[in-house]
Amino acid sequence: MRHRTTRHPLPSGLLRVRPGRAEDASAVEALVESVILEDRWFLTTPEEWLPSAARRARELEDLLHAPASLALVATRRGAILGFAQARAGALRRSAHESHLDVYVAASARGAGIGRTLLTELARRARERPTMHRIALAVFADNVRARALYESIGFVEEGRRRGAGRERDGSLRDEILMAMDVGGQR
Repeated sequence: MRHRTTRHPLPSGLLRVRPGRAEDASAVEALVESVILEDRWFLTTPEEWLPSAARRARELEDLLHAPASLALVATRRGAILGFAQARAGALRRSAHESHLDVYVAASARGAGIGRTLLTELARRARERPTMHRIALAVFADNVRARALYESIGFVEEGRRRGAGRERDGSLRDEILMAMDVGGQR
């Protein structure tokens, strides 16, 4: 049950969502890098990005077996178009909360891939008694992403004013959001 593939018919074609595996590491790393290189959606800048398929393979393997974490890939005709990971906190007091990162290929945005990936991730998280909350941070000006997160069930819990400094010196706020997915209290 943990390692199943689900099929989702979208107007743009059949999308498969399945757990990320070590053999996906190179493709996932390329997708993540392409989003980081856009230099807009994450605190990490392209200069700070240190790609490593070997590290990603270890992480995917770890997440595949972690009781309070998930890593999913969205594929169409074998190509990975989306990746989402919810990684549980490393400390005992934060192990019930998983932090979410989502990446969708620029060429595939707006086709329902992010929504499908997040809906499936939330559904699978609800099946795990050890997952209670999924939290994320998103730039306040990323209106599309915020709307997507809210439509899935995430609620705003706070704001980090000036959390990101752009190359021109301007500051961007980060919105903190979370969603309860059940689990043990």
